[in-house]
Parts: sequence; C-alpha cells; structure tokens
Amino acid sequence: MVALGANHTVVLSTANEVYIWGRNNCGQLGTPSSTIAMTHVPQRVEFDPGQPIRAKAVAAAGDVTAIITLAGEILIWGSNKESLLGVPDTALSSSHRPQCIRLPFGMQATAIVLDVRRAAVITNIRQVYCWGVLIDEPLLADDLQMQESTIEPLLVQLPPGIAVRAVAL
Repeated sequence: MVALGANHTVVLSTANEVYIWGRNNCGQLGTPSSTIAMTHVPQRVEFDPGQPIRAKAVAAAGDVTAIITLAGEILIWGSNKESLLGVPDTALSSSHRPQCIRLPFGMQATAIVLDVRRAAVITNIRQVYCWGVLIDEPLLADDLQMQESTIEPLLVQLPPGIAVRAVAL
C-alpha cells in the first residue's frame, strides 16, 4: 500500500511496518521538523525508539499522514489545518506525534482516506465516519447544524441496508 502527500510518501510493508520519506515541514514524517527537514531515504516510523508502528492501512494528503493500527485505531499527524488531527486548529498547528481519532465505543477503522480538508474511515461494521471540513457533504448536513467543520468523526447517514466496501474523497 502506498499513499502520497503533497511532498511526502508513505508505504506499508508486507511486515505491516510504515515507512515514510519526503519533506517534513509540519512533522508529517513523524519526527520533529527540526530533526529531519527532508529525507529521500525511507524512514521506518517509530514514535518510541526501537518500536516500529505496525499498521493495516496508510493514508496521506497535503502535509498530513494517517494510519490504521492493527488494532483498528486511527493515528494521524502532521499539519492540523482544518483540524484534521482531531483537535481545534487554534490549539495546535501541527504535530509530529500521533493524535488518536476516537470512534464510538467498539468501532474499529478498516480503511482510511484523506484529502487536505477532510478525512473518512470505514469501520468494522461497514459504516463511514468523516471529520474535517464537511460543509459540502450533503449526507452530513443535518448533523452539522450549519457548522463548517468538526473535529469528531460523524456518521454518514446512508440508506438502510447499505454496507460500504470503499470510500474516496
């Protein structure tokens, strides 16, 4: 699996390890930008030294990187423009440390996709949740109550009986 950001690349190895390279202006490589500004050599993502992150999916867009861990958790780091890291962008502009996006109790993410304004995941029960700038999402309009964005994942209201297999933004 491979994902492309604006200036960085993320790959998922057959051993479920995450490798990343490119520009690191917002911490999207998972290291402080003061430590590595750019690298052309793939770096294994380790938030704790010697402990590689293991994942089942990767995503990237703009200056943001996200993964789904083997346990189904969503970890996201890099630019917090549009509050994609799940915290208000006024509180945090970027982070090289992962932020955990919380789904409702018992839900696990199975697939993730990002663009520079929003994110979407498919859960283990084939539902779709989105966060970020969602004002143009008609299936979420009632939930947003005229808000332009949300830092918490919102359930997409699909017609009854629809089970989702893939999502794209």
